[in-house]
Amino acid sequence: MSVLMHHYPDHPHPWLLGMALAVATAQVLRGNVRWPNDVYGKSGKLAGILAEVWPDAEGRRCAVIGVGANLRPMAWPESIQAEAAEIPIEPLEVAQAILAAAGKLPDPLRWEDLDPSWRELDTTPGKRYRLPTGEVVTAIGVGPFGALHAHDGQRQVTVYAADAYFG
Repeated sequence: MSVLMHHYPDHPHPWLLGMALAVATAQVLRGNVRWPNDVYGKSGKLAGILAEVWPDAEGRRCAVIGVGANLRPMAWPESIQAEAAEIPIEPLEVAQAILAAAGKLPDPLRWEDLDPSWRELDTTPGKRYRLPTGEVVTAIGVGPFGALHAHDGQRQVTVYAADAYFG
């Protein structure tokens, strides 16, 4: 689904809106969040979130958040099969549940608003990322403005863009 975040025109950090929907998606699908935009369960990736900014009719910058969830076929891990009946799998049910969960989160105006909810579900620390420079770093965690804090063994870096590294 795509969600137009028209209540947040000209948001200074629109990626926080996507991160908030990642938290809501993880809550609904009983998963975890991984910086910057993924939702994982024990059996693998459950969803990905993409935030883009587009001008509205009045020229304001509005975020459009895309949520792509892997709903079918869904093989739930044994550890949650008993509660899997509570997890919606029909696309409309999932969309409604994600929007309802997002509505219960604090307004993501600053990282500090989202941080407690994110931290509760975060599996980012320890994951490896490739920076735009080609360097591979290990995540320490997520910090102010939703930035990735990481280290390369010698120094710490803070970045807003990196790709998950599986090498």
